[in-house]
Amino acid sequence: MIASFNQEIPFEIKDFMSKLSLELNDIPKIERDQHLLEIQSHLIAIMNEKINEGIKKNQAIKETINEFVNIKDLAEQIKNTYKEKEKETYGQDILFKFFLGLPYIGLGQLALSIYNGEIFPPTSISGLTFIIIPTITLFFWNFNVSGKRLDFLKTNGLYLITIGMPVGAFAFIYKSIQIESLNFTSLITFAIYILIVLVLYLLNKTLFNHKKNSYF
Repeated sequence: MIASFNQEIPFEIKDFMSKLSLELNDIPKIERDQHLLEIQSHLIAIMNEKINEGIKKNQAIKETINEFVNIKDLAEQIKNTYKEKEKETYGQDILFKFFLGLPYIGLGQLALSIYNGEIFPPTSISGLTFIIIPTITLFFWNFNVSGKRLDFLKTNGLYLITIGMPVGAFAFIYKSIQIESLNFTSLITFAIYILIVLVLYLLNKTLFNHKKNSYF
């Protein structure tokens, strides 16, 4: 969404921005929104400058749009810049996704403990290691922020709730059905599992908000 301004944005500029947004549809939304916000601010600044010079508002709007870069050419410039930047950060993007994915291995090992109804120390320690070390690394890694990486974090938060939690719940429910009663160890492990998923979700959300604020 393009940020709003105190003054009303003329229809012609809104129309220009909508068409440009469509042309930029194949780059990440956060990256796209940043470009749109900057361009919209620039257009309004040019329009206001013309109005201050004594040009009537309607004429100032018309001149601003006509004198600005053609939408398709502008979109092409932005996309080419994004592609070049993407090539430069490809290796770091892979590493970033790798660290985001490791905690799911740990959650899988903890879910196995829920299903087995017993805590096997090597598996539990391994699971917690896969969760804790990558999470700490991501939190203290001063990585360069990009729209793609912010999208990774946003998607990861969704996966924690829609995949992480159901996996633990399924393991607990299946074990309960299998033995036709509640296994105390399974219940405690499941409670710890849910707590860990919630902590991971909150940490992911905090990291996303922090990096997003520093990006814009």
